[in-house]
Amino acid sequence: MYTGSGDAFLIGNDLELDIITLYADDLTAGFTILQISKLLKKAYPYINKKSNEFISEGIFRKTVVGKSYLCRLNLASNQTRILLALIEMKKLESRLIQDPKTEALISELKLLRQDLGILSAVEIDKQIVIIGENLSPYEIQNKAPLLASMNFSIATQNEFRRILSKKSASQVFLGFEIYFTLAAEALEGSQR
Repeated sequence: MYTGSGDAFLIGNDLELDIITLYADDLTAGFTILQISKLLKKAYPYINKKSNEFISEGIFRKTVVGKSYLCRLNLASNQTRILLALIEMKKLESRLIQDPKTEALISELKLLRQDLGILSAVEIDKQIVIIGENLSPYEIQNKAPLLASMNFSIATQNEFRRILSKKSASQVFLGFEIYFTLAAEALEGSQR
């Protein structure tokens, strides 16, 4: 990922994103390097090299299982969260092409962030979840008519951590970094 030359910082090349995409729907998933290689249909030495780079950079946490490494995401790593955010942005870009209402929804969410201070907005089980403190459904409905016509709910950060300990978002619309920070905290809390 980092070339070490001091003048270039590359993050999110295609192979890195392909590997991290395996974990995107289940942030707690664990794969051996051989499983990653088979799932991506890429040569083992190539995947082994990149996985070991991820381990040394702190993107992966490894657990030794026999002669193999079981690799899990290290959500405490900024690099991991950046890679996950890039994947979510690509998903959102695809959704913008497929669903014309998405652009209007994002505009409303940005307005809500500006006016009401929402932190993030995600979709979980076909419901839009708005994350923020002291939010009023009435204010949201008045400022965001498209959102008001959809199935939505409001959650504080603590409530959202509880939700994330059981489910993950199928789409992040706004606040990528806060979403992955809260997900990391939720997963850390559920492992205690």
